[in-house]
Amino acid sequence: MVVGNGRMIRITVIFIASVILTGCTSTWAIPPGKTEADLRRAHEHCYWTAWSMSECLKGKGYIQVTNAEAQKMQADAQKPIKIGAYDVRTAEILTGKAEYTGSTARSITLEGVTSTLSCTGYAELTKQMPGGKGSIGATELLCRDGRKIIGQFVYDSMVSGYGSGADSKKNRYLFIFGRKLDVTANSLQAKFTELLEREEGRNSDKFGNGGGSRTRKSGGTGFVISDQGHILTNFHVVESCNEVRGKIGAETEKLTIVASDRSNDLAVLKIGSFVGEVAKFRGDQSVRAGDSMIVVGYPLQGLLTSLPSVTTGAVTALAGIGDDIRYYQISAPVQPGNSGGPVLDYSGQVVGLVVAKLDALVVARATGDIPQNINFAIKFSVIQNFLRTHGVSYQTASSDRELKPGQIGESASKYTIALECRR
Repeated sequence: MVVGNGRMIRITVIFIASVILTGCTSTWAIPPGKTEADLRRAHEHCYWTAWSMSECLKGKGYIQVTNAEAQKMQADAQKPIKIGAYDVRTAEILTGKAEYTGSTARSITLEGVTSTLSCTGYAELTKQMPGGKGSIGATELLCRDGRKIIGQFVYDSMVSGYGSGADSKKNRYLFIFGRKLDVTANSLQAKFTELLEREEGRNSDKFGNGGGSRTRKSGGTGFVISDQGHILTNFHVVESCNEVRGKIGAETEKLTIVASDRSNDLAVLKIGSFVGEVAKFRGDQSVRAGDSMIVVGYPLQGLLTSLPSVTTGAVTALAGIGDDIRYYQISAPVQPGNSGGPVLDYSGQVVGLVVAKLDALVVARATGDIPQNINFAIKFSVIQNFLRTHGVSYQTASSDRELKPGQIGESASKYTIALECRR
């Protein structure tokens, strides 16, 4: 398989019979990797050595079909197969198709859903599996960035299957394909999440009874607040982490915890170097109940989009649960993974940091009613004291002009990053 950006990808593919040929008085489907000459040699061998021609050929992997079935299989074999690919490290999705180019070959094209990445290549079937249960083939992809990927596809049926692989930098990829595959981003994201969960379940079984340990991961959000590469987030996002990584643009970097405050649920991380926009805090006027605000973050990582999510709402109260004045109550929808993300006013300045959402099930059991959009954010005054105490620089700006939510979200996305905690 080749992907059009220079990335060379070798993938083993298992197919089920896709080529039809008529041998003697019966019509047989020739498994990929076999030829007409192979069928005729097998037929001659079975003729002289076996009591049953049909059973002998079936034992060699050939499939007896009717003429109508043969014509349909031949037509089906030449139809394009839809393909989806998923970069586990960057959560990038590519979609494309495999076009029939011969009895054992297909040309491959893939395009990035959220990027300009494109890949082209081919898949060539080379070997039949034991027992006639499919065939194995070599696939190479070449992408513009030059990465090489090696992996495996497994056919669940004649026209669908899945696979996994890795490039030369050991970044992992998942693959899924099928004639009727839904290649919309949301559908593919859900399917790849299911594959990852199935894989994690298998890994868990491997370690569950052996006394060993395995890496557990959780996600959150942070945002860059200084030119020195300081990143603000919640303490609970990075608590007990053996390693914290942040997705900076297209790259994932290891981050260092340089300051933390458990009681106020705040932490500062640092990257080695950072060049780009940084968040600015609102520094001129107080926030009022009813003020509009925007939340940016990475909720439900691995399930929803890999891009930052932008939601709108308002400051609904100037205190949290039990009149705790460290918090705002906000109405913008948040989900697991939003923790540590910025809360911005309509000038694009940060006024707080997402910290929690009200447990709807607990409240429902206590009151008989399900609360709607009751979430909380740490106020800038608390953040300011924390940053000053630990000598972390930050910037402020006046909120003197109103922007559209789309403008604010686009700007904030440049300094808001997805965090991954590995325990």
